[in-house]
Amino acid sequence: MAEEDKILTVPRSMNHIHNVSDAIYDEALIQKYNLSEEDKELFFAELKILIYELFSNSVNHTQGDTIIIRYNLSPDEFKISTEGIGRGFKIKPTDASKFHGISELYPPFPEKYFGSEVAIYKDSDYSVKCFIVSDNTLTFHVHPSDLDPGKLSEVNEHYGIFFISSIADEVKYEFLKGSKEIFSVKLNIKNFKPRSREMGGRK
Repeated sequence: MAEEDKILTVPRSMNHIHNVSDAIYDEALIQKYNLSEEDKELFFAELKILIYELFSNSVNHTQGDTIIIRYNLSPDEFKISTEGIGRGFKIKPTDASKFHGISELYPPFPEKYFGSEVAIYKDSDYSVKCFIVSDNTLTFHVHPSDLDPGKLSEVNEHYGIFFISSIADEVKYEFLKGSKEIFSVKLNIKNFKPRSREMGGRK
């Protein structure tokens, strides 16, 4: 029987990141993982980055007074989501000419764009593309970059999304009724492969 999600409700302030991180990290420490000592150390390092970047993203891009964190941790899998109130994820293509000339797009996303993949972050090595699943759902994936190094300063807005997408096996965003914004990620521990800084995420 699957264990129920743990729920934390905290004020929308980075002053509370340590409370959130410590609560999840302490629980992670008591789990028994089938990992080498080296991989276990890397897993805990990546866990901390995921928690920090997800919480920071919610603090910076939602507008309510509180953030709800749901997480589920087992020896095989780690799932975590953040929920806040906001306007919706702004798709800002790195190159509007490659996405119908559109420079910004908020949910609900028009049906004609369902199935589209849009680059929202690029550096000299990697890009992050969001896939428009439906009017209120996106997924995020890391790819090799095709960016001209001379344009680096123009396209670094979603650096946090790059970190999250590089580490996690699945990254999903949902914009639900009541202006709820939910970012959820999943990390496969059973088949854990540490994020490769050379390869830019999981392959």
